[in-house]
Amino acid sequence: MSYGNIKISSKKSLEGSLACLFVCCAVGSGVFWGIHLFEYIVFVGALGATLAELIPGIDDNVTIPLISGAAMTFAVWRLDATLPSILG
Repeated sequence: MSYGNIKISSKKSLEGSLACLFVCCAVGSGVFWGIHLFEYIVFVGALGATLAELIPGIDDNVTIPLISGAAMTFAVWRLDATLPSILG
């Protein structure tokens, strides 16, 4: 919180939001590695998570998973991609 100088809301900074986007992309790349066009799916989900974090008044522990999951589902649907089954 001490590094963000450019405020985009009362408690959020541009630097923090960019860090969120970067970390979400890094973690998502590890999770979706090996899936066709995973970069697009991960970026859309990370962007959704970053924007969900900025919604005021609602706990971001609720909005981030819901919005980023919906965004990644939309990205997979848009690509007509097939995700591997975790159940075997």
